[in-house]
Amino acid sequence: MSTVLITGTSRGIGLEFTKQYAEDGWQVMACCREPARALALQSLAKAHANIQLVDLDVANFAQIDAVAAQLNNTPIGVLISNAGVYPESSLNETDFNDWATAFKINSMAPLKMAQAFLPNLIQGQLKKIVTLTSKI
Repeated sequence: MSTVLITGTSRGIGLEFTKQYAEDGWQVMACCREPARALALQSLAKAHANIQLVDLDVANFAQIDAVAAQLNNTPIGVLISNAGVYPESSLNETDFNDWATAFKINSMAPLKMAQAFLPNLIQGQLKKIVTLTSKI
């Protein structure tokens, strides 16, 4: 059974990826900031024994490293960096701190994820990295 690690799984596309991979028999590591508050994800995990919930805030690079260390010898076939944010602001009211956070989560975090989980991907069969983001 192949393993997929997916970020941003509490709702939307990430939740749907989690569902579809689980139904296809993959071992799914479903990562989100607050699994305890992700009720739809919890429900999905209860229905599928092959879903493992992982507490991971991709804006916290130390936490990314900690999760990678915990999964030290776990082969990962596919890494899907799906977590993303989009600040709502107009040109006249741009919050540069919000945009800096968005850049970190949408651009730097997928790079950090690829770096941190590269040893796991090398051990995996498929060795695929997928990065996506969207506007809410």
